[in-house]
Amino acid sequence: MSHKNLTRTLSKQLAARAAAFTLLLSSFGFGLPAAVAMPTDPNTAALEARLREGRFFEEPLVTTGPSSIEEQQALWVAIQQYRDGGAAEFFGPLQAFLDQHPDSPWNLALRTNMGLTYYRLGYFSRAIDAWEAAWRDDRAQAQPDTKRLADRAFGELIRMHARIGHAERVNALLKEVEGRPLQGAATEAVAGAREGLWLMRNQPGTAYLCGPMAIRSILQFQGADVSRLAKIEAVRSSPHGVTLDTVGKLAKQLKLPYAIAKRSPGTPIPLPAVVHWKINHYAAIVGEQNGRYHVKDATFGNDLWISKDALESETSNYFLIPKQAAKQPGWTIVAQAEARKVFGMGNTTSVDDARTRPDDAKACDCKDSATPDTDTGAGDDAAAASGIGLGMPRYNVHGMVVSLNLVDTPVSYRPPKGPAINFTLTYNQREAYQPANFSYFNFGQKWTSNWLSYIQDDPTSPGTNVRRIVGGGGSVWESGSYNASTGAFGADSKDISVLVRASDTSYERRMRDGSKEIYGQSDGATAYPRRVFLTQIVDAQGNAVTLGYDNQLRLTSITDALGRQSILSYGNASNPLLVTRITDPFGRTAQIGYDASGRLSDITDAIGMKSSFSYDAGTFINAMTTPYGTTQFAYGENGVQRWINITDPLGQTERVEYRHAAPGLFYTEGEGVPSGMNTMNEWINYRNTFYWNAKAYAESAGDYTKARITHWLHVQNNLNVTGGGIESTKEPGETRIWYAYAGQTIAPTVAGPTEQPVSKGRLLENHSTELTTFTYNPQGNVTSTVDPLGVSMQYVYADNGIDLLTATRTDSSATKLVAQYTYNNQHQPLTYQDAAAKVTTYTYNAAGQKTSETNPLGNTRRWEYDNNGFLQRIVNAAGKTETSYTYDAVGRVASETDGEGFKRQYQYDALNRLTQIQYPDGSTRVFTWDKLDISSVTDQLGRTTTYTHDSARNLIQTVDPLGHVTQYDYYRNGKVKTVRDPNGAVTAWTYTPSGRLAGQSVMSANGTVQATSYLYDIAGRLSRITQPDGSYMVPQYDRAGRLIGSADTKGKNIAYTLDAMGNRTQEQVWGPSGNITRLINRVFDSMNRPLQVSTAGFASSSGGSDGPLVQLKPVGARASASYDATTTPDKAIDGDPNTRWTSPSWPPQWIEIDLGFEVSLRAIRMMNYQYPAGEDTNVITAGVSPNPTEVLKTITMAPADKEWINVQLDKPSAPVRYVRITGTVNPGWPTWYELEFYR
Repeated sequence: MSHKNLTRTLSKQLAARAAAFTLLLSSFGFGLPAAVAMPTDPNTAALEARLREGRFFEEPLVTTGPSSIEEQQALWVAIQQYRDGGAAEFFGPLQAFLDQHPDSPWNLALRTNMGLTYYRLGYFSRAIDAWEAAWRDDRAQAQPDTKRLADRAFGELIRMHARIGHAERVNALLKEVEGRPLQGAATEAVAGAREGLWLMRNQPGTAYLCGPMAIRSILQFQGADVSRLAKIEAVRSSPHGVTLDTVGKLAKQLKLPYAIAKRSPGTPIPLPAVVHWKINHYAAIVGEQNGRYHVKDATFGNDLWISKDALESETSNYFLIPKQAAKQPGWTIVAQAEARKVFGMGNTTSVDDARTRPDDAKACDCKDSATPDTDTGAGDDAAAASGIGLGMPRYNVHGMVVSLNLVDTPVSYRPPKGPAINFTLTYNQREAYQPANFSYFNFGQKWTSNWLSYIQDDPTSPGTNVRRIVGGGGSVWESGSYNASTGAFGADSKDISVLVRASDTSYERRMRDGSKEIYGQSDGATAYPRRVFLTQIVDAQGNAVTLGYDNQLRLTSITDALGRQSILSYGNASNPLLVTRITDPFGRTAQIGYDASGRLSDITDAIGMKSSFSYDAGTFINAMTTPYGTTQFAYGENGVQRWINITDPLGQTERVEYRHAAPGLFYTEGEGVPSGMNTMNEWINYRNTFYWNAKAYAESAGDYTKARITHWLHVQNNLNVTGGGIESTKEPGETRIWYAYAGQTIAPTVAGPTEQPVSKGRLLENHSTELTTFTYNPQGNVTSTVDPLGVSMQYVYADNGIDLLTATRTDSSATKLVAQYTYNNQHQPLTYQDAAAKVTTYTYNAAGQKTSETNPLGNTRRWEYDNNGFLQRIVNAAGKTETSYTYDAVGRVASETDGEGFKRQYQYDALNRLTQIQYPDGSTRVFTWDKLDISSVTDQLGRTTTYTHDSARNLIQTVDPLGHVTQYDYYRNGKVKTVRDPNGAVTAWTYTPSGRLAGQSVMSANGTVQATSYLYDIAGRLSRITQPDGSYMVPQYDRAGRLIGSADTKGKNIAYTLDAMGNRTQEQVWGPSGNITRLINRVFDSMNRPLQVSTAGFASSSGGSDGPLVQLKPVGARASASYDATTTPDKAIDGDPNTRWTSPSWPPQWIEIDLGFEVSLRAIRMMNYQYPAGEDTNVITAGVSPNPTEVLKTITMAPADKEWINVQLDKPSAPVRYVRITGTVNPGWPTWYELEFYR
């Protein structure tokens, strides 16, 4: 038979089979619409490719084996019938295919996708059935793509059972996958289910709160006040969940006029209402739109929009509805006995698994940072030559989810205008929102890029089911508060950006600085899930980077603001969607390799350095090998506890761990909490991430008090979920730093709408509070701050909320305008008026580059550019060229010539690092590199200094041009331990558990040791420096933590007087005799520039004459007792002579003052209350600790009422902090109006 006849025969057979399938469909009540496109190509591979590449569902259709062309044709018709059915739940054709082809290799993909769609539409029971069938029939799949899909089906199945509290089924499913290496996002679904099971078994009281959470959703929807919402937090469930009767009683307690009623099928539902599902679970229905019910369910995390058919299918018809509506036809009031038999279970989760974004809090100290260590000998040369410092992956850990995070930027450049072009690859161990199989460009499971970002939505229902996949990892659910009239969603809690639906097929993400991202490349889907990919990044001045895609949704080009293109290539024969190479406009390339399973295996950067990755049997990277050596990673999970250990090439291990109820931590913070801010000193031992650096882990593994602690907030819509917002942090041995946020209406432990703190506070040594407060505008820009001294800054913005117009400072004496601006339409200042009312003006070109600056004297500097935006020269006010530039092919500065003609020429490597500077005389300074570190610098005279680094990138040796060797040793955490200089002297350092310098010793070559030690207060401020001779110096601070003086045991005192901006307006030094030995006065202008400095020296004298006294500002007071609430000890130090402390009885009575720091006292002034008249005796004691006993002075007097008593000490006291005045004799009750202390 000829080829033509064979084709004709096959076509006839296909047509006959299609007709038979049409007849089959009609038997199920479905007809074949005319719009169905019947493929005529009889080639099996071609049709299979169309099915696999079609974007019909959330996951691509992959097959578990070969299929016949008849089966493929039948599936094609079923899919078209489904898509043209007009409703996402029009599953009849797909179910008919499954029924007719029970063993089809397409069934795994079909069932998994149907389950995903069932769940989204509210058909929870059907979703479970679909995933159960997919897992049951295809769990043994071994091919990478089908195994990943089977893993996803399992992950969705076990997550669903965990959500609705099916503990036994979850436990059974976990046993089914023991030893199975899960891949893709399924790892996080299973991790969440495992944690949920732990909660169900160990904390059932909080594990099944879906009913109370449904009540809370209704109250929040109605705008209920905080007090009503707070009552819900006390509700606890039984091991079997919460009865409908309990839900009804809770509504009554909260004064919600609702009744428990049973509904006849089809009866309209009065909203808002609590619905009970057949799967024994509660949710809130708060609205109806376009024929769909708006369901809020904290258990499922995201809002759902379900059809009436789905509700009829899934509801048990038990509801909690407004009382009046319960009397309507179709409703029956439910008796209490019946309501007690209806249970709801659910709400069992642990952490917000979307928080793997690049800006989410990381846990590690990152001692493999790209910046060379310039503090240990590499000096300015290394710092100057370091360039951007890219190349090779670095590790960190997302703190809350404990997710290994690897980041590599193998190729990059910065154009003269517009956004930088950095091609960054990121691995996130716990990336939870990737598909099992990609239908667009990608880098393999758990990997992503800063350029891979899209909006996932439902084009049939604008504003619902919208999720933003973040470039670099993680995702954001955007459907919380959609404004249909503006297209805007609620502001992002982290960066306050706002996503806007700009058209039916595009979105914009608008940032608070005026820049934006544009999403305009749709995948063409007409139903959920449609993906709309990032197409432009536009800076605040309007310069854009443009992304180009091909018809396979592969990113093919990145075009910078100058029109230069970086090209992405796809050379993987088995998976053409994997990016294998990036080439920048200058020919520099980065290569990406993959293993047989499609996992990213290696990255080669622009200078040829190769880094490789090895995995466990799943998708966890357990080792990373770079030219420095191999870093190993190990992770584990146990209940809600999760951890990761990182061991560097030197064998040094650091650890990150998340857990509840860690040993050594208590339910409350014993030191108390700061005043003046919204805090809750409860559950401190829960929701914590612990970080031990390598030194701390080696010395204190398992001691949670020696770890850095991050205490997290709950997410706003589910109190069983830990979110990414930080409630407090604590360094070992220091006080906790607390954060409060706007809109924390439920409790201080629950996140508000944003993660911008409005208060940041901590306790100081004397239990006073150091507090800073903030306010913001809707764009997220700061509108005011108040520092611990009470000095406030106010910021006023233009109507766009972006451009700062004025900055004003208010202190105790005055309010003063600090700065004032005007702007162009590119968010750049045209004029700046300083605090002295002097005006500077600016001009710009169309790209937003500054072209001129005219100072208040009328002098103008100009900046000149070429057509591409490269700065050519700077011209001074006299019209002379100040500096001129040329550039190499990559756009880096090739030469720089100053106004005198002195020219420097520069060369770089492919990572943009400086390799040579050539001077006008032909001499050069040459930089060489070993991997990422500077290895030598040769100066203009040919003298070479070499640098050697270890595998952890620590500088371990320098050799100067004369051969002198300096050696460095380090602690495991990367801090310098010792330095041995060329003369054999060794300097050694020790550190506190929080990493602060604790001691320094210098041992000379002859063995003599000079040691200095450092102590800190509980706020981490330096409190004492002990010199080698045993003498010590005590720093002194004001309430804002600014240094205001010091006193040492040799009698030397220094005092600084600061203005509101922190400028030192006066500096005084006293010698041991109390004489001033130095006095410096400084005058600053309104812009904080020094105008005048005057210095005076004073000869020492043995006569004991005193210099000027400096008054101290005490920070606290306490007393033996107080007469009443209006005569407390603080009244004696408040500066108001009309208020007083009064004791409640006759002597002895005492008042004790905390000066805030150790200081040598010289005088005390006391304003006495005297009634009745008579003689008083007071004993003044002082010391460095409370309850001081060292007597400074005993005074006997008979003062008049409100008389000032001056007590001059014979000589300055030893440093003291606490002063107690004990009234031992008094005709009345000891009382003081004011107490003043002087040094």
